[in-house]
Amino acid sequence: MESKFKIGDKVKVVNYGHLMWVNKKIGGKFNLPIVKETETYVCYDTNKGIVGNSGIVKDVKETQGFFNYSLSGIKGKSAWYTEDQIEIVSKNVNVF
Repeated sequence: MESKFKIGDKVKVVNYGHLMWVNKKIGGKFNLPIVKETETYVCYDTNKGIVGNSGIVKDVKETQGFFNYSLSGIKGKSAWYTEDQIEIVSKNVNVF
C-alpha cells in the first residue's frame, strides 16, 4: 500500500486540528467541537484553530496499516496528521 501524500507535498488541514477521544461511561462533556460521536465515545477537536492552515509534508510513517504525516510550517502544532485530516494543495513543492 502506498501513502496518499509524499514528502515535499503542500497540504492543508481540513477536518480537525487535534482529536481528544472520550469514553462516554467515564468522561464528561466538553465545550469543544464534536468531530465524531458513537454510542460509546465522543471525539472532540481540541485545536480547531489549526483547520485551514497549510504545511509541507516532511515525514511519512506507516503504523498498523495507516499512514501518518509530519508537517512543517504549521504554527502551534508539531504532531502527526492522518489522511482524513489533510488534503493536497500542490505536489512536491519542497523536498527536504
